[in-house]
Amino acid sequence: MVFALAVMGIIMAVPIVAILTSHWRAVLELKLQHRAQGGNASEAIEALRREMDELRDTSTRFDVSFDTALQRMEDRMSAIEQRVSRADQASPEVLNLSRRD
Repeated sequence: MVFALAVMGIIMAVPIVAILTSHWRAVLELKLQHRAQGGNASEAIEALRREMDELRDTSTRFDVSFDTALQRMEDRMSAIEQRVSRADQASPEVLNLSRRD
């Protein structure tokens, strides 16, 4: 009777041990995958930081070049306005005579 109970206990213990060891193995695999992905995630974050820095530099360069071009346009317009103003003040009769022709 004791022998039969011992055999039954061993028979029941084998699947329980198999379930526990497979669970333990699955948990270890998940931990290893998480560690491996953690390294990839930090690399991805670093790559994104580099791209953001590049975009910031590019936008700053475009902003500076746009400001420079706008300043040049304003300088040109001021020069043209001054020329026109001087021409109008210098000889309004000459301008009026040339318009009649």
